[in-house]
Amino acid sequence: MVGTQHQRVSVYEGVPMICWPRIGDQRVNARIVGHVWKVGIEMEENLERWKVESAIRRLMESEKGGEIRKRAVELKEKVTVSLRQGGERSVEVLEVVGRILGDYLLSDKMDAPSQKSFC
Repeated sequence: MVGTQHQRVSVYEGVPMICWPRIGDQRVNARIVGHVWKVGIEMEENLERWKVESAIRRLMESEKGGEIRKRAVELKEKVTVSLRQGGERSVEVLEVVGRILGDYLLSDKMDAPSQKSFC
């Protein structure tokens, strides 16, 4: 699941995400996490045990997973600096921009990424 609060906590802590969007804004959140911020993997709807295991292994053991983990730490550092400089409002502006970009990514203007690809 990719609720906004879980997303914030993961970003604040520098934790990469495995996103399984189910309802509401979770699809947009997952798209932002995987395709805008590039700090996570988006799971397809038909979730099976082996797919979860595969996603965890890709995130923890693959070269691409290493890049995702590195970006998660870098995003944490940027958020930390932003909070020191401008407080919560700076983070809110980043979230609005991320949502706008996420809406664009979900529109027909871009080709949908493969379900099996990394975010």
